[in-house]
Amino acid sequence: MNKKLGDIMVQRNILTVDTEIEAWHKVTEFGGGDFDKLDFFTVNSIDKIDGETCFHTRSNIDGKWHDFTYSSIVTIDGMAPERIANAFKIKI
Repeated sequence: MNKKLGDIMVQRNILTVDTEIEAWHKVTEFGGGDFDKLDFFTVNSIDKIDGETCFHTRSNIDGKWHDFTYSSIVTIDGMAPERIANAFKIKI
C-alpha cells in the first residue's frame, strides 16, 4: 500500500485498531528456508517507530504477533486500499 494513502487512512480512522488487514509476511518452511505468505491479521496498535508507521498485529490464523509497515498490506477489511480510497473519496 502507498505510504501517503496509508497515512490519510490512519488520520481519518479508516485504518485503526481492530481493523482486519491482509498482509505479506515471512514464514520458515520445513528444512529452514523462508518464503512469503499472505495471511489475515487484526491490528492491535499503530505506532511511529523512527518516523515509520508500524502496525502491531495478531494473526487471525495462529494468534502469533507480527509487525507490518504499509508496504506489506494488501487489503483492509477485505478491500483493496485503492477501492477504499474511492469509497471515501480520497485523492492521492
